Amino acid sequence: MKTEAGLSEVMGLRGQAIWFGALSLLVAAWFVINGYQFGVYDHAIHLPYLLRELDPSFLKGDPLVDAYAHHPSLFWKLQAPFASVLPVETLYLLIHVLSVGAMMAGTAAIARAVLPKEAGPWAALLAPCLILLSKPTAAAVHMMDPLVLNRTVVLGPLLFALAQGIRQRYHTAFLLIGLAFLVHPTSAVQVAFMVWFAALLDREHRRAALTGPLVCLAAASPLLVSMLVHRAAAGVPFPPPAEWIAVTRLTVGLHHYPSEWPFPSWFFLMAPLLLLAGALRFQRSRPVEHYMVAVGILFLGGSLGTEWIQFPTALHMHLLQSTRFLSFLAAACTARWILETWPVQGEPRRAGLSLAIAVVLTQFSFTMMLPVLFIWLLVLVLRAPMKKRESPVRLSLATVALLVLVLSGVTTVVRRLVLRSPPAMQPQFSQLKGARLMDWSRDHLPQDAVVAIPPYLLEPLTSFRYGARRSIVGTLKDGGEASFSMAFTTQWMQRIEALCDCKPFELSPTGSNALRGVMQMPDMVLAGYRQADATRFRMLATRFGATHAVIEATGSRPLELPLEYEDDEYKVYRITPPGGSGEPASVGNTPTSQQVP
Repeated sequence: MKTEAGLSEVMGLRGQAIWFGALSLLVAAWFVINGYQFGVYDHAIHLPYLLRELDPSFLKGDPLVDAYAHHPSLFWKLQAPFASVLPVETLYLLIHVLSVGAMMAGTAAIARAVLPKEAGPWAALLAPCLILLSKPTAAAVHMMDPLVLNRTVVLGPLLFALAQGIRQRYHTAFLLIGLAFLVHPTSAVQVAFMVWFAALLDREHRRAALTGPLVCLAAASPLLVSMLVHRAAAGVPFPPPAEWIAVTRLTVGLHHYPSEWPFPSWFFLMAPLLLLAGALRFQRSRPVEHYMVAVGILFLGGSLGTEWIQFPTALHMHLLQSTRFLSFLAAACTARWILETWPVQGEPRRAGLSLAIAVVLTQFSFTMMLPVLFIWLLVLVLRAPMKKRESPVRLSLATVALLVLVLSGVTTVVRRLVLRSPPAMQPQFSQLKGARLMDWSRDHLPQDAVVAIPPYLLEPLTSFRYGARRSIVGTLKDGGEASFSMAFTTQWMQRIEALCDCKPFELSPTGSNALRGVMQMPDMVLAGYRQADATRFRMLATRFGATHAVIEATGSRPLELPLEYEDDEYKVYRITPPGGSGEPASVGNTPTSQQVP
């Protein structure tokens, strides 16, 4: 491969244009591979929080929206000025484009910081290519979610903070961490400990381990003061009740309880560790090694805190999710390893090609292939040549562009044809299943209506509060907030049990309760809801103030209640007392709704 001039020789506006062009190509490739979504998954919780921030009276009395007080973050407060002048869909798409760009640039910054000057620029171009597919990490969160979340917005700044820590610019790193704390405190705390640990072991700059946290606290003070005033972290007592432990194991067990993890979770932990082990043999980086030890300490602390001590704050801090940063450190360091072992004329090395292929394959959840990939990576680490080239290989810009296109093509083909799970490109709420029902409900239901909807976990209708601007009895998705407040946990459990007329929160003595919580419990709850009759919905009206009921157009039993709306997806009934009026309300003559005679 031809050796090219260093990027240091391409300075000024031309160099900036080249880097911006490469970054733009990477961002575009990321969206092609991973897609983008709005109004689904965690947005079922986050978007109502934004509406509460815009209007403090929004859905007063709805347990989930009221739980906003136990979710400390300025994320939605910072969005509010922009959301008042831009459509939320447009705003979120812009935010995510910037967030993905910041993630790519942050990974490149780590590569530049960890490698010598002559190889750093080329590794900086190569490293983002290794994170094009947003794979799952050990604690069941993706490296970068395909939708706007507070953890996606802060990822780029936190990667830059890690890069600054490697360059021994600790105060700058702590400043970035403090600002990130305002948006996502848990991710910021994880990186703060990583940088603090590196500073503590840096003999020349050990003083920064004392002064740096002060900079971080000053930057984070607007949120810290609010948390102290509102006692935002005091929603669950210690020791926690058995019900709270059961609910967290079932709903967020894959995030916080290693004893619940299946083999793929452990592979997603070991893969970046093996890549780092091989890469650091070529070029040691004490800050990266210190970061790895710090993640190990956080992992151990989180495991002890949740599994044995059962300390709620250990779960609230999401300590095990610090393993996510190992994937970005591995990409930055593996880029140098690939450059060192890439085949060139006159040298028989082929490890670079094998390594690049292995890194791409580790991004896919091929359960049957995971043991093979593990052994493959282990062999690459053990057989890696230790002798460095006198002059490292430098990839041309054309080669990097070709690599981006090839990796994008390979991952897209695998997702579409092998896994049969093409990335979803869904930037508009109107594209969601149930959008017609939510539009009608927003226009026709009373402002104080409380709607019983199917208690889904992942279906788009979980965003009913945002789409219809009406309260609901509850869904399984709401349980993500149960870990922050015991009062909310109790209310949520009662509502789910009433909706399905079942007992879904009993732990199993065998097998993974976390897997049961995401695979079996949703089917159990939905099956119970589909059998609901008018008597059960009247009970929901008595206990929780439900005024209307939504059932699936197919698969649910008809109700002896006034039918107010139907389409080919859902039906809406008005809950009336026994012997009450059976006349439906007028719904208007629209193409997507039917007026029931």
